[in-house]
Parts: sequence; C-alpha cells; structure tokens
Amino acid sequence: MNPEPATLPVRDASEPKRCPGFAASVGALWTLFWGALCTGRRVPWLLALLFLQPVFAWFSIPDQREGALLEWTANLYLGLMIPIYCLMTGGGLIRDETQAGTLGYLLTRPVSRARIFLGKYLCQLFWGEIILGANSLFLVVVAYVRGVESWLSIAPVLLLTQLFVVPAFLAISALLGLISRRYVVLGVVYGFLVEVGIGQIPTNINVLSVSRHARTLMANSTAFADRFGWEAEGTLWSVASLLIITAVFLVLGTIWFTLREFSGPEEEKK
Repeated sequence: MNPEPATLPVRDASEPKRCPGFAASVGALWTLFWGALCTGRRVPWLLALLFLQPVFAWFSIPDQREGALLEWTANLYLGLMIPIYCLMTGGGLIRDETQAGTLGYLLTRPVSRARIFLGKYLCQLFWGEIILGANSLFLVVVAYVRGVESWLSIAPVLLLTQLFVVPAFLAISALLGLISRRYVVLGVVYGFLVEVGIGQIPTNINVLSVSRHARTLMANSTAFADRFGWEAEGTLWSVASLLIITAVFLVLGTIWFTLREFSGPEEEKK
C-alpha cells in the first residue's frame, strides 16, 4: 500500500493575517537594506563616502591652520556635504523602490505603509549616522595630525551637532522624495529658500532653518564661536526645534505615503 501524500495545512481565509510588531518590521527592512548595501556595485560608493572627505580635508587644510579647519567643517562639511548626503539617501527612501519596481513587493507584506516608511527611515538614519560619524571622526583625526590645537574641543560638539542635524535633513529629504522624482531639484530650491534665505534672517522665522540650529550647537565650541561670531545661547531650544522639525516632516511623509498611490510607470512621469 502506497502511503498517502503529505498535504500542507490550508490557512482559513477568514483568519486575519498576522502583522509583525514594529521592531520585527524594522529588523526585516534592515535585512533588505543591508543586503542591498553590500552588493558589489555599491562598495566603491561606500568607500568614497568614508574616505573622500577626509582625504580632501587632508590636502586642503595646512598645518596648524585652525581657521582653515573651521571653515572646512562649518561651510563645506556641515553646510554642504551632510545636506547633500541626506538629500540623496533620504530622497530615494521610497523613490528608489518605485523606480526599481520593488515597492509593490513591500506593499504586499502584512505591514502598514506607515511602518514601512518609518522603518526604512530608521534604517537609513542608523546607517547615515554611522557613515557621517566616521567622517566626523576622520576629520578630527586630520585636525590632530595637522597640529590644530582645538581639535579636542571640536570633536564632541561636531558629533553632537551631527546627531541632531542628520535626522532633520533626512526627514525633509524623505518627504521631498515622496513629492516628486525630481527631489534633487526640490532639495536645491528648499536649500536656497529656507537654509540660505530664511536661515540668515535675524528674526524668529529662522527657527525653520536646520542650519541655523546647527550653528547654535556648534557655537558651544569656543573655536567656532570666536571664528564666526556664533552664540550658544538657546542650545536646548535648538535641540528641541530640530526634534520638532524631524517629527513634523516624518508625520507629513507618513501621511503622504499612506494616502498616495505609487504606481510604477505613471509615477515615474511625475
């Protein structure tokens, strides 16, 4: 007598799908994120992120020239490199999935759109803080080797500023990426209008600028305060403002991603 073939259990259609917890969702998204990150074509990009900025700083900052280091850190690194990094990575948070045709796979999982958006944001934030934190430390090493005496006072302030500035820029960029596939153009317009324009206005409206709060945090280093005339007064308010900006743009991004349909070919035309 031949044994009866094994049959797989059939799930009752009326049984609700099990939705994993938020931590499990983030873990699954991190596995996908890390797998995509470690592909061969991205290795040169990762190496460039880690070493190009310190190498350029090494050749651009003369020995014992504190002023050159401060100008590089404030204007080029904090004012340009970090915002651009956040724009390129945050803007593509969902947009890259849409253009690669993989967003549908994520949306079929038993996870809400809000969790997908926030989970991908946290994965990108965690990785961004690691990459930019390493860059900040490399920059401090360059300052030490070049004989800049204030390197020890610069290090903690730079890392603290990055810790709060990156989440805000990343949240803003994530929303811009949801609004249009031309998020780089939107980011440049936003940068000129808000960060450069409004951020320089000496009134309370400059509270909308992330760069303005970055300057306040950096002023806790006497080297930056003396060099640029920045004031550290209102540091706690700047930290709170950066957290509020991050939360507001995350809420707006979550709502936008939840309510808007992202259909491949039609979406790429927008």
